[in-house]
Amino acid sequence: MLACETNADRPQPQWGWVDRELERLACEAQQYPPGNWRRQRALAELVTLLRRSGDLCRPRYPINPKLYHEVYEEAQNRIFAHVCHKIDSYRVGSGVRKWVNFLLKKRFSEAVKFVLDNYCIVGSEVACTRMSIDSFDNLPVVDSAPLLSVKVIECIRSDPEGQFSRQHITHRDDVNFQWLALKINEGYSLSELSTQVNVPVSTLSGFYYRCLEKFAPIIKTYLD
Repeated sequence: MLACETNADRPQPQWGWVDRELERLACEAQQYPPGNWRRQRALAELVTLLRRSGDLCRPRYPINPKLYHEVYEEAQNRIFAHVCHKIDSYRVGSGVRKWVNFLLKKRFSEAVKFVLDNYCIVGSEVACTRMSIDSFDNLPVVDSAPLLSVKVIECIRSDPEGQFSRQHITHRDDVNFQWLALKINEGYSLSELSTQVNVPVSTLSGFYYRCLEKFAPIIKTYLD
């Protein structure tokens, strides 16, 4: 395990507990190779703390106010996925929140474009959702699966009856629908996940879309 050079002995005077903890987690993640469970644990704690801190910037953008929350959620998810993939590029001591806010401002327009491309606006009203539950079947087998709306992801994450985590690929209970949906939402491609779990892309893709079709009525019930 490599030692992590840090400014812990020379702390930034303006840093509070959150910034010090983010710095510790970033440093810890950098000490382990990609895929290592300790690295993943540190990154998961880092993202959770970033979300809970409530201090990330909210870039100004000329967009329908009714869409801003969705755009901001999309931007955050993209940045958090980037942070997890590129944590080794973080310069220890420069400030994790400063780094994340820089990325958020720089790449916010990507989230705006994505959301606008997946919504229909009629006057001042949002007329279409990001991805209709009714359109789940007959989706093509592609490496980059479509992202689900925030509400759908929240439903899958909470898994009120445990059915999303119980639905898994044959003989691979670790590759379940809940895990796959959340990973895709974090920005992982099916190719990356295929390499990670040693399951063919075609198998992951087919399983994912069959689950979306199967659970669509249940998700609708939860969202109504």
